[in-house]
Amino acid sequence: MSDLVLDIGIAADICLERGTHFAAALAAFEKAKTEGARIWLYTGSVQALQYVLANRLRRISYSEQTLSLSQSHELARRLIGRFSESVHWLAALAEDGLVFDQSSPEDAQLVRAVARLGEHALLLTRNEALLKTCPQAVSLQSYLERPRSDRSIEFIDLRSQQDAIRPGIEQSVHRVLHHSGYILGLEVGILEKRLAEYVGVEHCLAVSSGTDALLLALMAKNIGPGDAVFIPAFTFVATAEVVVLLRATPIFVDIDADSYLMDIQSLEGAIVAAKAHGLTPRAIIPVDLFGQPAPYEAIQKLADTTDLWVLADAAQSFGASRFGKRVGSLAPITATSFFPSKPLGGYGDGGAIFTDDIALAHHLYSLRVHGQSRDGYENVNIGINGRLDTLQAAILLEKLKIFDAEIRARQRIAERYHQGLKDVTVTPVVADGSTSVWAQYTIRIRDRDPIATALKKQGIPTAVYYPIPLHRQSAYEGFPTAPGGLEVSERLAGEVLSLPIHPYLEEVIQDTIITAVRKAIIDAGCGW
Repeated sequence: MSDLVLDIGIAADICLERGTHFAAALAAFEKAKTEGARIWLYTGSVQALQYVLANRLRRISYSEQTLSLSQSHELARRLIGRFSESVHWLAALAEDGLVFDQSSPEDAQLVRAVARLGEHALLLTRNEALLKTCPQAVSLQSYLERPRSDRSIEFIDLRSQQDAIRPGIEQSVHRVLHHSGYILGLEVGILEKRLAEYVGVEHCLAVSSGTDALLLALMAKNIGPGDAVFIPAFTFVATAEVVVLLRATPIFVDIDADSYLMDIQSLEGAIVAAKAHGLTPRAIIPVDLFGQPAPYEAIQKLADTTDLWVLADAAQSFGASRFGKRVGSLAPITATSFFPSKPLGGYGDGGAIFTDDIALAHHLYSLRVHGQSRDGYENVNIGINGRLDTLQAAILLEKLKIFDAEIRARQRIAERYHQGLKDVTVTPVVADGSTSVWAQYTIRIRDRDPIATALKKQGIPTAVYYPIPLHRQSAYEGFPTAPGGLEVSERLAGEVLSLPIHPYLEEVIQDTIITAVRKAIIDAGCGW
């Protein structure tokens, strides 16, 4: 996705919809939109743009109708307001004030702002001085003569999301910069309160990552050497990693072929096997893979009969629900991740823990800050530095405002994928009573690699989650597995292929992806 900044002359041409340069300016504007470029106006130029527009309007009025000075400025403001609905505002920053040694401070400010977008950003201008001095400046004619660039397809499009909430994000970040409470600042407490209310539990603890959320939960339950913790073999490594870090033993369990979630029968066998290995069964960590919650009713029933406790790994499913209850309230303790690519993600690492257990919550608060006591002057536990940064909390608060709308958009895209692909491949299945947030849209293909290669040639990105089950990875292959093997995990690792999915994936792009996937599968003869 490219960036095109309009200077005030070009913006005025388009706003007025007339004049010598209007046709070329409008053609450049439409070319940029067609190619998927982000089109910007610099906020530091607003007053100058209003002045230029008002002057042009006054000149026009001499031949058509008479406008007073105040009328011309009022009309100029309305024209800018209407035009601004189709562009993005490029913020002015403090560095833009360091230009008064330049012969044209306004031009220097604009050049600085354009440079912040990166070396590939362009400044569209008719200003001869800018065309000579700014390496990113381009004339109308040169821009229109540039070869057409195809719109790129993003696997996960965080830039479009940022564009949708940019004013709120910038305001929130600057608020933190001004109050300077960077560690456990005001926004962290607000976020914890709103997330707990969203989920429907008493306590939410914002932490430094989804991995640390899992680690802290296990630490709070005193998991350690000799303990067996049951996890699916088909998941991201963090679920096993935290168990091994505490010197406990992960026991790998198979998954259900339709849902990719923990298989209950395999789990039952693994519990028996743990005892045969001389281990003490302690905990089950179901993983809500690809966005839908695990069958917690069956898992909790089994846990109750075997004296185990359940920690939900909801790194991919925050926002989903099961039988009307949201993820975060489905297990005694839940860990989630705010990694940027997650359905609710920050601009760095982050995570959260949810529970209704007040004693557990207080223990977690201590562990999160080096094991501190309530008054902060004594270390009463061995803990970690597991706090969420205030800047991340501020960003997540803005994203939470649009989260439900984004989930609905993901659901619509998943439904279109299903309708377009269900007859040529195995599409995801969401269990009765469950919803998914579609962290990934993962299909299954018998011969995956040629399909991924064909799609890549057409500019369609794909990903494989996960090509190697955990029990086959060199760091974990020595740990026990459920009796009977992990056949489903091993088979699906060779078949799964995830397609682009995010709330800003336009229908025309969805159709392009569906058509390309269908053709690739049919041409390769590897449909189901």
